[in-house]
Amino acid sequence: MEYANARLECNTADERANILASEVIGLEEKASEHLWLNLMVHQSHLRHLKLKGVVVLGFPTLIRVVVHILFICLVFLFQLISMLVLIQMQQ
Repeated sequence: MEYANARLECNTADERANILASEVIGLEEKASEHLWLNLMVHQSHLRHLKLKGVVVLGFPTLIRVVVHILFICLVFLFQLISMLVLIQMQQ
């Protein structure tokens, strides 16, 4: 009986871990999509300014892109740590 209960708890924990992992992947995909769209908007804006003859320095845009990438990595790591903590608490 104890084995069956332990097995059921283990299966439940596995299901929760899979759900959390899919949520993390979904969040990462949304963040990547947001970053891509943001980059496209910035590139479009730069092209527009170049057509108007405005001198454009691309360095601030590069900094923003790097900050967005770092933010995505932080969100992903936070979600991964949260998932691992939940799994550890269930054991």
